[in-house]
Amino acid sequence: MENGDQFPAAGDVQNIEINNDSVATAFEIIVEEIEQVADEIDAQGAEHFKRSDHEAVRNALELAGKLITFKTKLSALQDEWSRTIDVSLRRRIEIGTAGGAITAGGNPKGPKTALRVTFADGETICDATAALTFSRVLQRIGLDEVSRQGRKMNGFPLISQKRCPLPYKQTPVGSYLVMTHCNTPYKKRLLEKIAITAGVMIKVEIVD
Repeated sequence: MENGDQFPAAGDVQNIEINNDSVATAFEIIVEEIEQVADEIDAQGAEHFKRSDHEAVRNALELAGKLITFKTKLSALQDEWSRTIDVSLRRRIEIGTAGGAITAGGNPKGPKTALRVTFADGETICDATAALTFSRVLQRIGLDEVSRQGRKMNGFPLISQKRCPLPYKQTPVGSYLVMTHCNTPYKKRLLEKIAITAGVMIKVEIVD
């Protein structure tokens, strides 16, 4: 965890005026999709290995290698964007999403949705907003555990003790701030990945 600045009051954090860094969000979405495809290729490669289909295994390894190389380049670009591009310029560039595809010129909001998360012991967390549910689930998994995973959102740490220098939404959880500036489907996928890494069984649903 980071040591740092004194925290703003909860209301101050929740009411920050939001200006999207849409390119950073697009990077996050692309990396997420690449990781998902890489996981699928790994699973296919394991199946090919069980069947002793060595040619298919070699093809899967080659594809996986290309994805890893591309993801490394993309991550470097993502880091360069966050470090070197002026904040005022970032805010002038908008990339919206439509039907799951990245499109230029606008970021229309869909109907608000929430999350319902059920743990193996039967506990269910379902707050009024997806951001609150997301944050409470991370708290239940353990903020220290999540922090050790080193995950980022919009180019900044998911769990922090510092206020983000850009006006992204951060939700206070105890003495920490959880980055929650993303859409509900992204929160769902991220919770599922965090839980798998932490060895925690959960079921995540998007609800109206």
